[in-house]
Amino acid sequence: TQKEDQISLVIREACQYISSNFEKNISLTDLAKTAHLSPNYFLKLFKNSMGITPQQYYTALTVDKGRYLLTNTSYSISEISLLCGIVDSFYFSRIFKKHTGLSPRDYRNTGGCNFVL
Repeated sequence: TQKEDQISLVIREACQYISSNFEKNISLTDLAKTAHLSPNYFLKLFKNSMGITPQQYYTALTVDKGRYLLTNTSYSISEISLLCGIVDSFYFSRIFKKHTGLSPRDYRNTGGCNFVL
């Protein structure tokens, strides 16, 4: 339907906005404003459409960028944390380990492999 198409477009644009600006501190209110919706309604639409909250989407992007940088650069973990928009490298490490099962250092040292010998 036309309404479903409009909702899909709003969510796609929100995901694009998050992806393009994820190094910045984007609030739910900011996202809702870009979609011209209330924060609560935007959150409901996003979660129903994506199956996760905007914050969870943001975290997944952060971890994915961290994985890429750990694998493809020699930047320090502090530098990678900053490039991912997180000032506190300990917080970045905690989020990264929660989502990958490995600390950023272990992820880099194993090439992203998560196994036990």
